Amino acid sequence: MKEIYHAYQHGYELYVKSGGNGFHVVHVPFASSRGETVLHVFPTAVEAVAAAKRFPELEQTARIRGFVLEGGRFAHSDGRSVDVSFAMDPRLTVEQFRALFSQ
Repeated sequence: MKEIYHAYQHGYELYVKSGGNGFHVVHVPFASSRGETVLHVFPTAVEAVAAAKRFPELEQTARIRGFVLEGGRFAHSDGRSVDVSFAMDPRLTVEQFRALFSQ
């Protein structure tokens, strides 16, 4: 896969890579043996890069509320979880995303 975008964040890296079926937003934690997780596949590079640039703010919103990214979901120690696809939805506002963690 060809790398289109790359950013270092607190505890992880984000990539956008072009692949056979689209543009992959990829999460790679620094301190994990799990390796990379494809968060979402977009049809265009523009959509994928926009989602990757927005993801750190949304991930921080989840982390502040006690959730951690585990594969394809944000998980809380009490068993609640929110699918990562919500963080990839460009129509969802930060406020709407935040509300998902209050339910």
